[in-house]
Amino acid sequence: MKLFVRLGTVLVLGGALLGCNGQIGSGGGSTSTGTGSPGTGGSGAATGTPGTGGSGATGTGASYGTTDGGAGNGGGFTTPLSTFAALRKIKNVLTGLPPTDAEVAAATDATALQSLINGWMALPQYNDKMIFFFSNAFQQSSLAVLNFEFQLRMRPGAFDLPYGIFGDTAFPMLFQNMQQSFARTCLQIISSGQPFTNILTTKQFMMTTALMSMYMQIEMPYDIHTFNWQFNHGTRPALADTLDPTSPNYMIWGYVAPTTTTGKGPSGTTCAGDATKISTYPGNTNLFHLLLGVVDRDSTNNGQGSTDLGCMEHAIQPYITPADTSDWRLVTITNTGTPINSYDLPSLRATSTLTSKLPRVSFFTTPPFLAIWNTNDSNQHRVTANQALLGALNEGFTDATASIPTPPSAIGLDGTHAVTGTVCYTCHKALDPMRQFWGNSYDYNDQVNTKPGTSASFGFGNVTQNGTTLVDFGTFVGQVTDTQVDGQPVNRFAMAMTQKLCFFANSAQCEETDPEMRRIALAFQTANYDFPTLVRQLFSSPLVTSASDTATFDQDGVTISITRRDQLCAALSNRLGKPDVCGILMPTPTGVTTAINRLSGSIVADAFSRGSQLPVTPSDPNLFFRAASELVCEAVAATVVDATSGTVYASSSYQTAITDMVTNIMGIPSTDPHYAAALQALQNHYTAAIAAKATATSALRSTFAAACQSPTSLALGI
Repeated sequence: MKLFVRLGTVLVLGGALLGCNGQIGSGGGSTSTGTGSPGTGGSGAATGTPGTGGSGATGTGASYGTTDGGAGNGGGFTTPLSTFAALRKIKNVLTGLPPTDAEVAAATDATALQSLINGWMALPQYNDKMIFFFSNAFQQSSLAVLNFEFQLRMRPGAFDLPYGIFGDTAFPMLFQNMQQSFARTCLQIISSGQPFTNILTTKQFMMTTALMSMYMQIEMPYDIHTFNWQFNHGTRPALADTLDPTSPNYMIWGYVAPTTTTGKGPSGTTCAGDATKISTYPGNTNLFHLLLGVVDRDSTNNGQGSTDLGCMEHAIQPYITPADTSDWRLVTITNTGTPINSYDLPSLRATSTLTSKLPRVSFFTTPPFLAIWNTNDSNQHRVTANQALLGALNEGFTDATASIPTPPSAIGLDGTHAVTGTVCYTCHKALDPMRQFWGNSYDYNDQVNTKPGTSASFGFGNVTQNGTTLVDFGTFVGQVTDTQVDGQPVNRFAMAMTQKLCFFANSAQCEETDPEMRRIALAFQTANYDFPTLVRQLFSSPLVTSASDTATFDQDGVTISITRRDQLCAALSNRLGKPDVCGILMPTPTGVTTAINRLSGSIVADAFSRGSQLPVTPSDPNLFFRAASELVCEAVAATVVDATSGTVYASSSYQTAITDMVTNIMGIPSTDPHYAAALQALQNHYTAAIAAKATATSALRSTFAAACQSPTSLALGI
């Protein structure tokens, strides 16, 4: 008996449906998005062909009928979105949770909706969703080991772990720390009541001990020969003794068996557990490997050790502990004082001030940002400057809505790279002087510049100023004004943050000339850049609720979007009370993945692109999304229905389970007109599975998978 029963039926929700081939239909009288044919009402069909009667509007995808209102992708606005559908969308985007009957009853107008939003912003699930949002918005999330080839070097490099071997979780958790650090910084600035513009000039960051160690490793000299240390393959001295110059165990590190091992090295002896073997290794780069959970080879056969004991590389328990990757605190980065060695974990654990030779300011100097946008001797930080503008303003040199001004200084202008009078010169006259803000401190490996510069110049939008530091750069960025509409200027950073949230909510842009869009951005600006004000104003606006027409809808239609990987997985995790149910929160820097991680990795995710002011937010339910989401739903079902541990739904109480699946997984509260049809559809699915000789467990798991694949689960705006 297969675990999941393919019954060949469709799940019909009062006009919204999901066929066994997974196309999504929407609204009480509209087509499914499978083929994108226009809907004219009726109940739709599983293959995505039009319905037969009603009021749906023509679009390129699904269109709402009179029950759920609105329009399809590319179509015009017809009727308002129902309160049920609007709350289902808003609460899911902000928290991953379903709406309740009480919340639906309370949402009588935009003011009442703002009160609900205030409550949702106080939930821990909201912070989790904002970490995801800010990581993407400020280009911190798409990391790989090779991105750090310059900052942390290779052969040997701090992340150049032999054969990808490491023990336990310090290495992947460090990657998670990097992805989340600036996002958590944004949340800290918000919670402390500071203007959100402070993110552009902040020199304080939310960091862990592990992250502080990595920051210091970037600045450590490339000293594979300047000092030696030893490794005892059989025992581990206390770290305090290892770091104590008066101890006989000074700079003697040692073995503790890991709980888990990732990667697989060559065959042969590893020396693990052999206290008679003490290897000698050179430099801090190999030492940093110990912090991450691996000891390098001590052999003349491509080994790093100098004692030639024949020991192969092998995993150890990392010196960076789980507490070192979770002890988040606000750290001030300064250029005064004595830097702490990257391996001096006790000192790093005890401080909230980090002395750095490199200026660390805002998102555009974090190691993740610099790793993703590696520069080189030819680019010379031009990509860094342009991506910084895109991250802060949603505009860069290739897509600016206004002409690019000439800055007051031509410092750094490459006359051979961009000759006066050529097309290239139009951008380079401002881009080259701007890159000097990084060039004054960073070399082309994004390490300490031994020949620092002293001046730079900013020319973008309405701002033309000379400066020196990266704090100057962030200040100038925050002064740029959007003047797309005559007589209605808005701070460009305020407009950019409003647009980023629009994509987060709608998977599509809001037109920046739309009066409603500009009203919200200006409200954010006049509230002293209070981020909760922006969230309240936008998510209670017709731009998100589709409660009334807007200029954006007139031009672009109302987008009905798929729930992409992070939205879907967050919703399932939060609704089931099972953290990281898709296994996506811990990065896999060496490519080793779990089964559920591989499946969820096939679902399209939010991302960002080089040189683009628009985030990557695919909204179409293509066959790849259909197949991947089905497999994820089936995999999750096995972990929540009659599971060996952490069971959420028991087949012995299948009626109770099915009722909860409707309200919790499908997000349809009992007062929703679709509730009875949804409940009956799941009950029919379970009954048919039992009739097909499925076990009670298999039948309920199949029913969960059907609920998980319903339109209200896999789509936003239905």
